[in-house]
Formats: sequence, structure tokens, C-alpha cells
Amino acid sequence: MNNRKHLNVAPNMLLIILSLMTIVIGLWLNTAEEVAHTIIPIKTIQYSLADKVEFEPNLDHYTIVTGDYEPYVYTENGETKGFEYEIMVKILEEMEVDYEVQIMSWSRGVYALNSGSAFGIFPYFKTAEREEQYFFSDSLIDATNRKLYFYYYQKEDAPFELNSDEDLKQYKVGAIYGYYYTQIYDELGLEYDLSIDELECFRKLKEGRIQTVPIDPVVASALINRYFSEDMNAFKRSEFSFSEPSYGDHLMINKADPRAESFVVRFNQAFHKLKSSGQLDSYYDKN
Repeated sequence: MNNRKHLNVAPNMLLIILSLMTIVIGLWLNTAEEVAHTIIPIKTIQYSLADKVEFEPNLDHYTIVTGDYEPYVYTENGETKGFEYEIMVKILEEMEVDYEVQIMSWSRGVYALNSGSAFGIFPYFKTAEREEQYFFSDSLIDATNRKLYFYYYQKEDAPFELNSDEDLKQYKVGAIYGYYYTQIYDELGLEYDLSIDELECFRKLKEGRIQTVPIDPVVASALINRYFSEDMNAFKRSEFSFSEPSYGDHLMINKADPRAESFVVRFNQAFHKLKSSGQLDSYYDKN
């Protein structure tokens, strides 16, 4: 009788053990899935957010916009190029998100960002005013003492006096819509002519529609070599400049988008992972 009782109990115990194992495995899988989608952000050089942020890759489509800013990002024969563009693509692919990068003027890009038709825009300087409305990624480049110098167009060796903010008041000054220095112009009480990008500014300089405009010398050199090689000696750079309010070029995302905070944390993580592993060295070495 006892032997028969044990035989009846053994199968029951086996069923109980198997059931418990199934529950434990199910709980472990669910936990593993939760961990896979929970991002624990690292502390980054420029930016740090919440301790835990939920992020679901591939569930949304992200439209990132940029403008011609050669050699950082630009189009040539219908192909988008530039080392900051290449770094951006590398990071987005590391994040495994569904994305597209669209090229448009800076003014259209800002409108697209604020209207919600674009998720982010780059490369943008970080200012206190912008931080009230936007999240910023870590900088795509490391820049020290980066300046925007005032350029002018002059075929003769006539004097061009520009040594201070006050000197700007005697010239027809150009600017690009959305650039931080327009606030400086406003504070100085300057009247200025707005353009959609650096190329339009240089064309206006040549036509005499403006007399001077602040531009990154790396960008200016690329534009002159590509579009104004015959006037290379006529485009001149003054010694007067504006310093960047915050060094570096960032991805800027509207805080109004509920996905913004988690995205920028994940972006920073992917960026620093690629950078610390040396996968971005080739982009920085050739530029």
C-alpha cells in the first residue's frame, strides 16, 4: 500500500515542480525584456538626465533635419556628405531607430522642428534661451575657442574698419535666420539683413547687398573654394569675431515632444559608446 501511495505522489510532485519552473522562467523572461528596454544613462560630459528612462527602438519614425554647413554637413550631386552627418548616421544606426535625415534651409528646419514635422535638428549651438525650449545632445565635435569672424567682399585694398560691436553700426550687416548672434544684433539696436544660409550671405556680399557677416572660417573657406574660386582674393576676413556662447555642435530636440527626453539620453549613450570604443576616430582624424 505504501509503495502504491508513493507512486501516486511522485507524478504529482513532478507536475508541481514543472509548474514552478515554468512560472520562474516566465518571470525571468519578462524581467529580461523589461531590462532590455530600460536605459540607465551614463554621466556624459555635457548633459545628464533622469536615472531611468524608457526607450522603445523601432516603434517610431524620427525625422532629423539639417542644412548645408560645409564641411560639417552638405550636399553634393544629390548626395549628403560631411563628417558630422556621417557621425550622426552612425549614432542613429547604433540606436537601431527608424530615421531619415532631410536637408533644408535653417529657417525651414527650425519651423519644421517647432511645428512637429521634424523631431530634431543639427548642428546647433546651445544657448540659455534655447535650453528653455529644447533638449540638447552632447556635442558632436570638441571645439575650443571657436569663433565666427566677420567677412566682407572687397577687390581693392581699401581700409575696412571693424574692431568692435559699435563699428558694426556703420555697415549693412548680414545674418542667418535662427542663428544665436541675431540676439546680439537686437541688443545693439542693429538693422540687419536675414538670409537662409551662408551661401546666400556670400552672394549678397559679392552683390553689395550687405557689407559684412559673421561666419565660421572653416565654413567660409569651403564655400569660397567651392562657389567663388574666381573671387577667392576678394572675400576677406576681418579680425573682429563673435565667440560661441557654448562650444560644440548639438542635436536639438523640442521639449514639447514626449519622446525627446528618453531619446536624447539614449543618443548620448550610443554616441559615447561609439566614441570610447574608437569607432568614430576615423571621422575625427580626417577632419
